[in-house]
Amino acid sequence: MGAAKVRVMKFGGTSVGSPDRLDRVVEIVAQSRAEGPVIVVVSAMQHTTDRLIRAADLAAAGDLPAAERILDELMDLTTSNGLMGLRRVEERVGGAAGTVQLLPPVREMISQLRQLLYGVSLLRERTPQTLDLVLSFGERLSATVLTGLLRARGLPATMVDSRDWLVTDDGFGAARVECEATQARLAAMAAGWDDALPVVTGFLGRTTDGRTTTLGRNGSDYTATLLAKFLGASEVVVWTDVSG
Repeated sequence: MGAAKVRVMKFGGTSVGSPDRLDRVVEIVAQSRAEGPVIVVVSAMQHTTDRLIRAADLAAAGDLPAAERILDELMDLTTSNGLMGLRRVEERVGGAAGTVQLLPPVREMISQLRQLLYGVSLLRERTPQTLDLVLSFGERLSATVLTGLLRARGLPATMVDSRDWLVTDDGFGAARVECEATQARLAAMAAGWDDALPVVTGFLGRTTDGRTTTLGRNGSDYTATLLAKFLGASEVVVWTDVSG
């Protein structure tokens, strides 16, 4: 990440929950990036987590069609925010970001989520472990969209799945971080970031045997502070559009 101290900037669900707010996030990050290296941490888009919980519950109850309707809503929300956000970025830079492809990765993730909920509906069971995997799609979708918008703005953004470095125990729903293993994995990964602008999924981790976990309430803030601590960041800035 270079010799300069990195800044970690975390954006909550309301901050990435609409095209206008996404546009503002892109400009905030662009301005901060001009001053030095930045790492961005994002939550799921507003109301996405609640939608995912509801979809998992419906699938476990055997109502797969209702669960899939929620996924359709999620697909519409994510692509609408992404594409409208892309238009706003293009208006700012004065051209079309033709190389930025937002829809294919979003469609692929929603497809994977459909398969997962199909399995839940067959088993009629929604375990804490399964719910954590379902919930992980919220942050992954958000980080994918924001990465695309930042690239359209001309920034070297790269999407980083925090499950690839954040090691936890198997306390699904409120996992405890294994700090020593996490720090080692993060150091190895960050060494390859060079001049990139990482866009990191908050809230998520993974056990040593590869199972997805979540960090519980305010988990994305925790992700941001872990990054700052282990990478020696100069500060953590938590952005929100919710008063108080």
